[in-house]
Parts: sequence; C-alpha cells; structure tokens
Amino acid sequence: NNNLKNNNNLNNNNNTNNNKLPEIGSIQKFIENDGFASDVHPSKFNFENVQRIAIFDLRIINLDRHDENLLIKLNNNNNNNNSNRLIDKFKDCKLIPIDHGLCLPDSIESSDFENLNFTWLNWPQIQQQLLKTLNFNEKTIQIFKLANQILIDGIENKQTIKQIALNFIRDFKNLKQPSFFEQLCKLNLLT
Repeated sequence: NNNLKNNNNLNNNNNTNNNKLPEIGSIQKFIENDGFASDVHPSKFNFENVQRIAIFDLRIINLDRHDENLLIKLNNNNNNNNSNRLIDKFKDCKLIPIDHGLCLPDSIESSDFENLNFTWLNWPQIQQQLLKTLNFNEKTIQIFKLANQILIDGIENKQTIKQIALNFIRDFKNLKQPSFFEQLCKLNLLT
C-alpha cells in the first residue's frame, strides 16, 4: 500500500516570501527486505544476481554502490525440506539494488572517485568468469551501443523521453510489427 502525503503545504509555512523556489524531493517505493548486503556473507548471494548487479553498476557509472545500497531478501522457498534452520534461509538470498541517485554523472570530478567503492568488488562471484547465461558478447555490446545511439539522437533532436522511448516499444495496435529499435538491431547486428 503506497501512501503518499500531499506536500502542497511544505512551502506554505507562514512564509511571506513568495519568491522562494519550491523544494525539490523524490518519491521512492519501499522495497520489502530482510536487511543489507553487509548482514550476510557474500558467499550466500546468488552468483548470477551478483554479476548482473555489477554489470549494471558499471554500465550506469554508479558512484555510490555500498552495502546499504544493496538490500537482501532471504530465501523463504526452502519449505521443501521443512527446515527451520536459519542457515537455510540465507542460502541464495537475493540482492536488491537501490538508490541510484549518483549514477550517470554529468561530469567526472576527482572527488567523485576518491570514495568510490563497489561493495561487490571482492566478492567471490566477481572474481570468476562471467556466466554464459549473461550472454555478454559482441551482440550484447552492439545492442547497447544502438540503444545508446537512439538516446543520444533523441536528446540532440530535443525529443521528450516519451518520444525516445517509443522507438523501443511496439505499436499496441500491431504487436506483430517490430519496433524501430528491433528493426535497427536486425539491420546492424553481426550474424
């Protein structure tokens, strides 16, 4: 149940200065969780989950991935063995990345990198080869580049995010017709 409070009164606190700029805030969804990554030994995390998060962080230049920005959800699906042992609940617990406010920086300042720490950097899942199921190959790189080019072209042409996003989505009136992005990928990908 998402309860959002009306914040219209935030700027009306008997303030007679009508020139005051509105306050800036954010709306965030509460994620059910069982704690932080630092609460569990990294060996208990799902191998693919860790590698996906690491790739995501690198792609979006996440400058703020620390233990408290990775929530955990314990594995409660171990009812098959009727075990109530705490250790079973930690087996393959899921990581949930949150707080992406310091991603996609618009400048690179040395101070941004002074405290940069990917919390997952020394975890065992990162010190091994990428899983084949992640399909991180030449086609993956090409798809990423094509998607990025659509975004860049849209920004340069002063399009809205919606206009840019529509390049990726099929027309709901004709779902059999590939989107512009799908067509672009088919034309440009290595075979």
